[in-house]
Amino acid sequence: MNKAIMLLVPPLLLGVSVASADEFSRMSDRAGKWEFGLLLNYVDSWDLSGANGTTINVDSDTGWGFTGAYNLNEHFNLGFTWTYNSQRYNATILSADTPPAAPINVNKNLDNQAFNFNFTYNFMPKTFTPYITGLVGWTYLDSNIQSSEVSNGCWWDPWYGYICTPYYSTYTTTPFTYGIGLGVRWEVGHDMVLDASIDRREMNVSGANDNTYMDVGKITLSWMVR
Repeated sequence: MNKAIMLLVPPLLLGVSVASADEFSRMSDRAGKWEFGLLLNYVDSWDLSGANGTTINVDSDTGWGFTGAYNLNEHFNLGFTWTYNSQRYNATILSADTPPAAPINVNKNLDNQAFNFNFTYNFMPKTFTPYITGLVGWTYLDSNIQSSEVSNGCWWDPWYGYICTPYYSTYTTTPFTYGIGLGVRWEVGHDMVLDASIDRREMNVSGANDNTYMDVGKITLSWMVR
């Protein structure tokens, strides 16, 4: 969580230093408006342990995503967020044979795609306001470890003609995800929104000993449309 907080401190300090007292006190006009935006996100490192001493240690990563939301009124906001990260990880895999073979260490990239629905409460009906949000959704995790035989697929490409390439399935999982977050939003002018937030997400990964937590920091630039 500390790394995610440090990521958000500079833009928050910049916003506070640039905004005047009038900006902080100006009433918002977001009720009934949609918001669509792009974001940068930082996922902190996290660990996972399984049966018989198997472990996964996932490194932190900066990724990207997009978001959309509808402002029911000045306080309540319903939305969704999709993010993508490619996190380097080290896994210790143990054989199920008896007696077990020596542990195998795997170093690969984990494709982390998260889709969440968000329910947000803005504390003030102002253009600058802190908020709290609850989220629920799914996280698609692709280990990039081969799980099937290699096959060949062929197709016609409009630029390169007839192409054939090998492909194979990988081990994936899509755990249910839920969490809570805190943030601040600043409506710059009438249409642009700067947003900085920190989420703690909990995942129930099949086969893991315990639920897994991910701390995520986000900086979002959105545009409001009616």
